[in-house]
Amino acid sequence: MSQAAKYGFTYRGPIRLYLELMLLFGSYFDTDPQYPWAAEIFINQESGAQMQRAKFLYEKALDYQEKVVGPDDGYLLEALKKNILFLRHPLSVTPENYLQDILKEIAQIYPQKTSYVGIKGLEAIIRKGIEGAQRQRLGSMRGMTVVIILMFVLGHGCGGDPIYSWIIKILNDKDITEREGKIQDLEKHLLSWLEYRLSVH
Repeated sequence: MSQAAKYGFTYRGPIRLYLELMLLFGSYFDTDPQYPWAAEIFINQESGAQMQRAKFLYEKALDYQEKVVGPDDGYLLEALKKNILFLRHPLSVTPENYLQDILKEIAQIYPQKTSYVGIKGLEAIIRKGIEGAQRQRLGSMRGMTVVIILMFVLGHGCGGDPIYSWIIKILNDKDITEREGKIQDLEKHLLSWLEYRLSVH
């Protein structure tokens, strides 16, 4: 509610929409390079008063659902399966050409989202993932890849998102001192989350 208030959302309908978008796209969707349309609506003064901006956000969310999530969540479910396969198999990315290799993998995992977000948005989320992994001292190729997939699936602020408290707990767990231990723990929990999402459909 406090985040919604920053953008002048004080009525019940716009606040509820904001909360629903947080659940769909992550608590920090308003600054996520995967969803630039949200920031544009919030920042653009010509978008109008809060009810008008809420209407624009709702329409964009519906458009996203149609083109990216797909009928009966079909595109999303297929992408969840591909994410699981990608995480379980040896990486097909190389240190020499990491950015382009991981970009290619993501495009194959979720072509609908790739098309909707665009290469610029995906490159931004990949760079954020690399920076985030290095900041958390998880900067191996495997560590960077796990962090990128976390951000791609759960939103660019997932490392501090209360919706995904298990990420925060792992990152702050002082009992896990080895870098690879944290990476494996993040990967294990991410796989469990992906499998759960598939099981509830």
